[in-house]
Order: sequence, then structure tokens, then C-alpha cells
Amino acid sequence: MIEVFISYSHMDRAFKTRLEVGLSQLKRQGQIKSWTDGQIIPGQEWASEISGALERAHIVIFLVSPDFLASDYCIEKELEAAIRRHDIDTAIVITIVIRPCDWQTTFLGNLQALPDQAIPVSRWDDADDAWLSVIDGMKKVLSDRQERLEIEAQSSLPVAAQEIAKPFKKWLTESEVELAHRNKDVVSLQDIFVYQDLRLLDVESDEIALTVSASEPSVTCGWALIFGDEQTGKTSLAKMIFLRLVNDGQIPLMITGEDVKGTDIEKIAKSGLRQQYDNFDFANYRAMNGKSLIIDDYEKTRLNRKHQITFIDVAKRFFDYIVIIADTSFQYIVPDIPSLDGFAHYELMLFGNVKRYELTKKWVELGVENEIKEDQLYQGIDALKRHADTLVRNNIVPSKPIYLLTILQTFESYSPLGVELTSYGHCYQYLIYRALEKTRISHNEIEVYINFLTELAGYAFVKKVLAVDKGGLEEFAREYNARYISIDKDTVVRNLVLAGILFNSTEGLRFKYKYIYYFYAAKYLSENLYRSDDIKPKIQELIAELHREDSANIIIFITHHSKDAWIIDELQLAMMELFDGHGEATLTSDDLHFMKEFIDEIPKLILEQRDVESERRKDNLLKDEVENTEREIEKQSSELEPTALLAQINKAFKGMEIIGQILRNRHGSLPRNTLVALTEQAYDVGLRFLQFFLSASSTAKDEIVDNIKHHLLENPNIDNERLEKEARNLFLLMTYGVIFGVIRKIGFSVGTKELDEVYVSIEGQKETPAVSLINQTIQLQFMKNLDITTIGNLYSRLKDNPACGRVLKEIVIQYVYMHHVGYKEKQQLTAAIGLPINTQLHLERHSSLKG
Repeated sequence: MIEVFISYSHMDRAFKTRLEVGLSQLKRQGQIKSWTDGQIIPGQEWASEISGALERAHIVIFLVSPDFLASDYCIEKELEAAIRRHDIDTAIVITIVIRPCDWQTTFLGNLQALPDQAIPVSRWDDADDAWLSVIDGMKKVLSDRQERLEIEAQSSLPVAAQEIAKPFKKWLTESEVELAHRNKDVVSLQDIFVYQDLRLLDVESDEIALTVSASEPSVTCGWALIFGDEQTGKTSLAKMIFLRLVNDGQIPLMITGEDVKGTDIEKIAKSGLRQQYDNFDFANYRAMNGKSLIIDDYEKTRLNRKHQITFIDVAKRFFDYIVIIADTSFQYIVPDIPSLDGFAHYELMLFGNVKRYELTKKWVELGVENEIKEDQLYQGIDALKRHADTLVRNNIVPSKPIYLLTILQTFESYSPLGVELTSYGHCYQYLIYRALEKTRISHNEIEVYINFLTELAGYAFVKKVLAVDKGGLEEFAREYNARYISIDKDTVVRNLVLAGILFNSTEGLRFKYKYIYYFYAAKYLSENLYRSDDIKPKIQELIAELHREDSANIIIFITHHSKDAWIIDELQLAMMELFDGHGEATLTSDDLHFMKEFIDEIPKLILEQRDVESERRKDNLLKDEVENTEREIEKQSSELEPTALLAQINKAFKGMEIIGQILRNRHGSLPRNTLVALTEQAYDVGLRFLQFFLSASSTAKDEIVDNIKHHLLENPNIDNERLEKEARNLFLLMTYGVIFGVIRKIGFSVGTKELDEVYVSIEGQKETPAVSLINQTIQLQFMKNLDITTIGNLYSRLKDNPACGRVLKEIVIQYVYMHHVGYKEKQQLTAAIGLPINTQLHLERHSSLKG
């Protein structure tokens, strides 16, 4: 790809923008990649960034005008550097005259200028004609330059890269699923691939030792066995390992388990090399050092145990490095193949928050890497990742690359054909339809399969079983055929197993993934709401048990299928009963007066200079740690029933999340008063819990402080006076943490950019610090609206409430660290809420230098 550097005066920004519009098609086609100083990230050394971009550029474009010629920086720095590279033929300089000026007397006068006849763009009757002339002229230059680069590249590429056979090279770039993207016609594997994390397994103890990236050289420079479930990206990983080894100058060989039909390793190698490389000399290859073998789908080999042992032994003698990728089930066969001793064992992990973020970022940037603004980038990432996180939470939808890409694609282009499903319901349905496509079920039969799945899920739900045993399946089939047109149960089940929707376990027939069961159980309940008197009590029972994962999820899925007002009313009634003995926390200065001294004593908050990408990575790493811990706790306590209080707390939080999903999915079809009532109910239940906590902790304060003191006594160097103070401060810190956490939880549960007027309406009715802080959280995290005037006014209202003032500062700081905020805005925040900045940015100086 040709890199293009654009030099211009900041007085000519409009011309620069118009040029980038003209170049957009060339970028989309992957011919060029452009760079301007607008891509410099705050905090970076702008001079070195410009210098580096100039040195990398194959083409340097100058937008020439009186202001450009008057800019010392443009002439003395950028033009001089470009002339030097032009003279030694490492870059081409293109002059685009945008306004009349005396450019002919400069070095640029020696070069052909654009547009046609060097008539300034501003002098053309039709500016579009001028820019078309510019782009046509550039295409000729690009064509010449591309030819040259290809010749240079051929002479510098490693042997393997030059000789990869075209059909194989094409296959290496293909992703496992056909993807549509609005900014790129053809999406390649390399466009969207993110290296998975691997768990290094201790073979003897089966304990997990550590996690490494699949991109680590330690994985490929040795003997490695990588296990993974279906659709975890095993083949994509094999392709990327192959390409990385090629780029490192090696000549790897890639085969599949089906290719391993004998133990003659040279015969297998010759066959593979003949397909993967052109004009390759096997004798030379055999004599090479550092030969690598990649075997994908090894479990598909037809060799028996004896011959597998022989094959692995001879492969180890012929190849220096071997990577074997196989289905998870193969790890139970490994102990029977002693020749695999010495192989490191890895397990492919599902995508956590860090990997989901990387994948979403690649998707949002695709085709617009060089032109997308940071605020657009992060807004796009946050919106899409929030959808993905919701769908894969608690592994309802497996967090596998193929599912995540389908989710990203679906939400980016979501345009429902009807109103019977929400956007999330549409996405779940699309995932299921994609699975059905595997079996080539005809379009006319799809409805039969959907109905079968709905009735089967309903049968399992009513019987309260996760697996339908043989007898149960026969009973279900009889009932189904009595009610509907008869089907061949065995054929339908076989096709659904083949599609990966059902599977046969030792207990019986089960839904393969949670989301499929929840989707169809909810569909069954929604469709039969008024057909059977038994359904409403069952839904009421589910709502009463929202603290249970399956109950909460089926209710969530019911809201995707049904808009029935009765369901919403029942949910609201259930929320009203939670912590109904307490009012809502208001967080006024009187309520929090006991925290004033503590807030005054702890270190003041300072706005530090942080790199946005680093902060986002830290945030996602922390989320992964928290989720892993929660999973471990859940495993240990899965057999225990929660206490009544814990169940009530879980129901409150689950209820807020469900209301949030209803608001996001039904905001366009529910009446305004219903939206306000639902949102208010979520605010109220969260704030009632907070009031309960504040009251309970106040009552038990002395007991809690004594308990903390007991733990602190383990430190022999602490005296009694300090012990008392430390214990009190830890108690207050815990209290402050719960206040901050509940405010964020409510905001993140019900926030959506479409309901601004609803949040404003509620704050108009309940003008309390608590509601204002919730709304400010929503404004920043969902509206992406850093309204410094509003924040300043809220801070002024909280001037006698230091605890809430600090909560507001923390909300603002978390937003600033995770988004691009200019230095000027940070200075305004300092003035508005007393938030000092400890370092200064230097980017503003660069703008003034360029004029």
C-alpha cells in the first residue's frame, strides 16, 4: 500500500478535507493510506510524528496557497525534507495549487502541478471538476509508483513469500465466514484477525499455569499442541501462524489431519509443498534448518494409535518446529501417544474483554484507519462492544470470534423487517439461522425447524429439565405430531445436531448453547401467553426468581419476543416490592455529613496525563479479572441457595439490567409515560438499596469498625489512636465505594443515547444529588457529551456536599481517561470543578506554528 503525506496550512483545512474526500475511494480499494497532522494523538511529540510520517511516505502532497508559502514550518521543515527525498528518488512530490500564489518561484515550480494546467482549485467554476482533475492526475502517479514498489518488494521478500502459490495465498486471506462491511467490499482474514490467548496446561496436574498470546514465538518455536472447541478460530490461527513464519523468512508447511494418511513424512511434505509453493526444490528444502510444520484438525487423521506414534516420531526428526492444532476432545487421546511427550499443551481461550475490544476496534477502523476521528472511533467501539458484551455475558452466547463478528456485523447494519423482535432478538435469530444454513435446510422447511425448537424448549421448560432423555423425546414427538403436521423426528434432530443447535449428552438431547434454549423457551412462553392459563403463573414465578441466572435470562428473552404490557407491569410490581421499607437515597449534604472530614483528609483527585488506549486496555484487563473471579465464586457456590438478603440484592440489580434492555430495545415503540415509569423504577430500586445499605452500615458502624480493627491488629507497629482512625477511614472508604458503585451501576444499567428527554424528565421531578449524578454518568458514557457548563453547575450545587462532589469528579476523570479530550477542555474542567492537571500537553504549540 502506498503511503501519502499531506502538507497544508491550517488556514486551508477545508481544502485538505475536500482532498481526503476525493481520496476516499482509493483508500477503500486499499491502494493508499494517507497521513495528516490531524492524526497526532495528544501527548505525542508532534515534531517527531511529522518527521516519521514524512520519512515513511512514498508520495508527499503539498496544498499550495499564500498561507502555505508564508508558513515557516511548511517550507523549512516539511518542504525541505520532501525535496531531499525527491532528489534521491525515494519519494514523489505532488503539488496541488488550491489558491493563487507565487509558487512557480519556489522549488515546486520545477514540478508538474495539479489540477489541469495548474489552475488553482479556487478559480474553477465547479470545484468538483477541479478535484476530479486532481484525482485523475494522482492516479497516474500512483500507477507508476505501485509498479516500482512491486519490483522493489519482489527483490526484498523472503523466498517463501515470493513463491507461495496463488490459490493457496488466496485461501490464506479468506475468513471462515463471509462478512459484509460498509467501508470495505471484501473483508480478509488479516483485516479482522485478533490473536487468541492460550492457557498453558500442566499436563501432569491439569492445572492452568499461565496465559500467553498465540502470537508469542514460544508457541511456534518448539513443539506445541493447541486444543480448541469448534468455531474458536483454530484454522484461522493456523493460517496466521503460517503467514507470520513466512514474514520471518521461513518456509513453513501446513497440512490437515486428513492429509496424514501414512507415515512417509517426505511424501506428505512433497505433496503439501507442491500445492503451497511454486517451482520449489524439495532437495534444498530438506537440507534447510528451521523447518516448521503446522497441522490443523489433527483429530481427523485416520491413522491408528500405532501409526500415529510413528508419524509423530518421523515428523519430529524431519521438522525442527511442529504446531499441532486439534479439537478439545483430542487431549484425552494424547496420553496414549508417547511420541507427543515433550509437546507444550495449550488451550484456546474464548475472547474476554481485552480481545473483544481489539476485535471491535479493528471492525470500526476497517477501511477508514487513516481518516476516522478519535471521538468517532471510541464512540463506535463503545456502542458495538456494549452490544457484544450484553449478548455474551455469562457465556449465554459463546464469546467465539465467529459469533462476535456476526454480532458486530448485525448491529452495524441492523434494519429489522418487522417489529416482532427487538434488535437483540434479531441478532439471536440471525445466529441461529446461520447455524441452520450449515445443513442446507430449504427455505420452506425453516419454519418447521423453528417451530420444533420452540416446542422442544417449551417441553424442557415445563418439565424443568435441561436434557430430554430418550423416553421424553418419544413423548414429545408424539405430542408434537398430534398437534402439528407430522415430521420425521430423527431427521429433524439429526439436522439440528449437525447444525450445532442441539447435541446428544449422556443425559439426553440438549440445546448446545444457552442462548438457543433461552430464545426458544421465551418464544414458547410469549406465544402461549394467552393460549394457556398455566403460562402467566410460570412467568410470575420467573420474575420472583430473578436472582437465578436462568430465570433472569428467560425474562430478558421474553422482552425480546413480546411487547405485552402485562409483562412490563409484572416486572415493575416486582421491583416495587424490593427494599420497599426504605425510601430512595438522595445523597444530600445532610445525609452524608458523616463523610465530610474523611473526604477532606484523603488525597485530592488530580487529572493526570494518560494514554487513552493504555487506559482502555487496563480497564478491560480489570473487567476480565473481575469476571474470572466471579466465575470461580459462582462455581464454588453454585449448589448453595443465596440468603434472602443476597437474593433481594441480586434481583434488584438483575431487574435494573432487564429494564435497561427493554428501554434500549423498545424505546421506539413504548409510550413515553411507560418509558419514564420504567426508568424511574430502575432508579428507585437502585437508590432504595443504597439507602438500605447506608442505614444498615450506620446502625452496624461500631461493629464493622471493631471487626476492621481486629484485622489491623496483626500489624504490631500501629498504636491504638492510629488503629481507631485507620479502621474508621476504611469503613468510610467502603461506604464511599458502594455509593460510587451503585450510582455507576444504575447509570450503566439504564443508559441509552435515545432517551435523553426521559432522564431530564426524571431529574426535573427528583432534583436530588443522587439522580443528578446518575444522569451525569449517562450523559458521559452514553451520550458522549462532555458539557462542561452543566458539569460546572452541578459541582456548584454540590459545593457543600464533598462526598458527591468527589463522586462527580471521579465520573468525569473516568470519562476523560477513556476518551480523547483536548487540553483546552481539560483546562476548562479545572476551572469548573477544581480538578487540577499535573502535566501539560504540547500539541497546541504545533497548531500555532503551522499557521
